[in-house]
Amino acid sequence: MENLIKPLFEKISVSEFSLKHVEDTFSETGILPILVVQRDSRLDRMAVQALIEKHLDLPVDQIHELRTPIDFEKMEDELTSWIQSEGLFLVSLAQSAGSASPAPVFLPIHKIAEKLGKKATLIPVQPVWNRFPRPLQSNRTWFGRKRTLTGTGRIRRMLFRPSHTTMEIGSPIAIHTFLTRRLSDQDHERRIRTHLFRSLVRLERSVVGPPIKNRYRTAQRVLRDRKLQTQIEELAGGDADKQSKLVAQATKMLHEMAADFRSRTVIRFRGILDWAWPRVIEGFWVDEQGLETYREKSQQAPALILPCHRSHADYLLLSYLFHGYNLMIPYIAAGINLSFWPMGPIFRRSGAYFIRRSFKGDRLYPSVLEAYIRRLLKDHIPQEFFPEGTRSRTGKLLHPKTGLLSINVNAVRRGDVNDLLFTPVSITYGRLFESSSYLREADGETKEKESARSVLKTTRLLGKNFGKVYVSFGDPFFLSEYVKEKQVDLSELDDSAFREFTTELGYDVIRSIQRATRVTPIAILALMFLSNIRKGLSHSGLMRRLHYAVSLFEERNVPMAELDDEPEARVVQVLRHLVETGQVQELHVDGETVYRPEEDHRNFLEYYKNNIVHLFVDTSLVSIAILRAKRNRISREMIWEHYTFLRKLFFMEFVYDTHEPDKKTMERELVTLASHNLIQLDGNEVVVPSDALFVLRNIAAIIVSYLESYFTILDSYQPIARGDDEVPPSILPSVLSRGRYLFAMGEITRRESINKFYYQTGHQWMNRSGLVNWPVLATELRKDMDTEVTRNYRELKKTIRGYLTVIYG
Repeated sequence: MENLIKPLFEKISVSEFSLKHVEDTFSETGILPILVVQRDSRLDRMAVQALIEKHLDLPVDQIHELRTPIDFEKMEDELTSWIQSEGLFLVSLAQSAGSASPAPVFLPIHKIAEKLGKKATLIPVQPVWNRFPRPLQSNRTWFGRKRTLTGTGRIRRMLFRPSHTTMEIGSPIAIHTFLTRRLSDQDHERRIRTHLFRSLVRLERSVVGPPIKNRYRTAQRVLRDRKLQTQIEELAGGDADKQSKLVAQATKMLHEMAADFRSRTVIRFRGILDWAWPRVIEGFWVDEQGLETYREKSQQAPALILPCHRSHADYLLLSYLFHGYNLMIPYIAAGINLSFWPMGPIFRRSGAYFIRRSFKGDRLYPSVLEAYIRRLLKDHIPQEFFPEGTRSRTGKLLHPKTGLLSINVNAVRRGDVNDLLFTPVSITYGRLFESSSYLREADGETKEKESARSVLKTTRLLGKNFGKVYVSFGDPFFLSEYVKEKQVDLSELDDSAFREFTTELGYDVIRSIQRATRVTPIAILALMFLSNIRKGLSHSGLMRRLHYAVSLFEERNVPMAELDDEPEARVVQVLRHLVETGQVQELHVDGETVYRPEEDHRNFLEYYKNNIVHLFVDTSLVSIAILRAKRNRISREMIWEHYTFLRKLFFMEFVYDTHEPDKKTMERELVTLASHNLIQLDGNEVVVPSDALFVLRNIAAIIVSYLESYFTILDSYQPIARGDDEVPPSILPSVLSRGRYLFAMGEITRRESINKFYYQTGHQWMNRSGLVNWPVLATELRKDMDTEVTRNYRELKKTIRGYLTVIYG
């Protein structure tokens, strides 16, 4: 029987990162490795032995099983010879099951190892025979349909579904770190066993998660939530009939909202994705170090997985990767617009819970949503939601929406759970699936509503090459650590202070995602082309700019995708693809190869430039400030004045490292420019060599599309105000029309600046920040009045025109 089952063990999945833990332990001198399994099961031991033999190239006959009862006095010589043979010990933690005081194992091994000058090191190994969450109800059949499978159930798994079994390996634990003079040998043994048991349980829980309840049972538990019941009673105002109706409404809301996880759906959906991904993308690059850090930390507190949101594929990617890396699939907060048939039921059974886009004025719905999320947190179910709230249509990260974030943090504030783990994630696409629809929306088309028809249209993507997908993790952090660093006591915050706290937390999450975002070849190419103040860029000039950018990334430890080694070759490969697909022209003139982007495809490149624009925003703003002075010797105060103004102007476009302008940031950028001989620092002044102006203009041009967009908004105000007696509710169509006119007239030069999303953000922010007062301005422009409002408006327009002029040269 053993020989028949043994080949099946080779199909058990195990993380390469986990194996490295074991290999590193083996490589240390003076270490005695001891593998520890939880159950006293022959199948578990066979699985571990097969793992060691296959992956670590260690013969099975060098793995020594320690079984109870162990007489260490008689076996000391044999153990000594085993240790000298450099074999491994395999110990079951469940020895002497049922006895009040388990036989000592680990401490005697430590003492024998110590005599031989070795340090006994424990390595928890947990075979997980079913990596899917089990239903809460047990069905005791001979197949072992319980949370812990019976021996027969495990054999059945190996025979019919060996790929659903995984092997989890924990971090090595040195026995001597548990020893203290104040404890007896028996207490030492108990302490070691307790730590090992918790480690093994956490390893299994990181894969399987808690018992899963169906949607009906979850709804019933949520409705029994005391805080929800109290809120319903308050809304009813003592009216029993009204309270009964509110409970019925809450039940209906939960049925609409709650996830209904089914492992069978996940298995089938994964099969579809296994077939589809290779036909659409080149593959995945995954930050395995970040995944393993998440695996370890997520065992200590409920986890919130917070990715950037660029595509509907984001929902699928992380669940697909978590399942592939033997991690519990998170429950995903999705908009109610995604609950359409047939994807809605599939998403719901894959762990999605659906939230209405708007529930303003509805006092019951937010209470039900908070109660449902409290239930997920108490059940230790990881959640995934997007801190930006919606997909970014421009390629750059959006400012955070803190609704769900505040609900989760409030659960800690109210004492429902003790802590939270925040895990920022950056997802970067070699080429985005929805890029065509985003470009149409940027040109003014209405967003297409999600439907079954739109799903069928995605089949047209099959066979297209969308490059690689890069998934990177920011540094995970616990809420307890964050509040300690910020010196905040959540329980003492009033509602206003709590909103400020969650807003700052949201920005810190976005900044962490920005730091984790990898620079892709297409992003750096797009940035170099669109920041070029000339029409074309020679091959040699392209390579010079590439080396400058890569050196800057290396100085600042910016993560790169396939640019660390031979960046030129990878960039040329992507450039060749852009030429073949018509995004970039290739011209051969006077013995030189010249590239320039096709005018109608500049918006396409703008999207990918925006993936990394945050890395250059401050450099670009400082360069504009230097150019605007129009002198070869400039005071730092003058640069600071222009820098702070520009930073305020584009506050809603970019997520800066700090909310308020920081002189340290400006000084950092000045030092960077000086290190590349573009400026010279002379005390309180900055000297600009005349031969550096061209390069500074190209650096400044990184954000020229935003300057042109904001100029277009201001230039459109006057014709809009004078065109009708009443200002239309939405001025965006008129601004888009004005942008096309200015571009045709040559007043603006960048096709990519004609962008509905830039116009929308710019118009809202300039009015909210006080730079413009559109309702008053519209009235006064219509009457051709000369007031402070109109004078300030014309001065702002003139200022932005001045910045554009120095960039254009």
